[in-house]
Amino acid sequence: MRYALAALCLAAFAMTTPAAAQTPAPAPAAPEGPITTVTYLEFADDFANRGGALVMDYRGKNIRASGNSNIETFVEIGQPHRYAVVELWQNAAAQDGHAKATGGAPKLDVKQGALAPADVRLHKRWNSAGSMAPTSQSVFVLTHVDVPPPRQAEVEAIMKALAEKSRAEAGFARFDIVQSTTRPNHFTFIEAWENAAAAQAHATAPHTLEFRTKLNPILGALYDERRYKFLQ
Repeated sequence: MRYALAALCLAAFAMTTPAAAQTPAPAPAAPEGPITTVTYLEFADDFANRGGALVMDYRGKNIRASGNSNIETFVEIGQPHRYAVVELWQNAAAQDGHAKATGGAPKLDVKQGALAPADVRLHKRWNSAGSMAPTSQSVFVLTHVDVPPPRQAEVEAIMKALAEKSRAEAGFARFDIVQSTTRPNHFTFIEAWENAAAAQAHATAPHTLEFRTKLNPILGALYDERRYKFLQ
């Protein structure tokens, strides 16, 4: 009986011990090199134009911020109430300082047509090539790819193969793959094509179809691909 009572007392003591007494997990190290943020914004249909004005205002106010290399703004094709902002920062410290000073994204108010807060995703560079001066004909494609960690190495191999073959296509302008800084099994493709025909030719190219066929049974979430035009 005495042993049972002692065990109960020890269990009660363990349950009431402050969490602060436990050794906290070490904070993850800041990623090295440039940081890419991809921000998604969505407005009610009646506020589509206001959304465009907000993202352009954000770009104008922040593109010359310390540590910023570029800010690109996009409107989704066929969904004029949905926008995206892609930012390139020289390093994690620059991006973090900007986020602390400004919030790191356009400020949205549901009372003024926003359907949700800005969805900001931070990434480090993983596999990048190509650049372009956007035109009114350019088509940009943002794709989110989420894979289970045990299959990550397998997916990385087929992603690299897709990027290499895509960069040899006619109409290619840019194909970047960036990796989430907080969820390393999450990736974003940032593509640019000279026009809609080039983007469609890529979507139906043999190497793209092969990639999708191999990726499909591995995916951890829906393959999320969205097409945009440059907002200027």
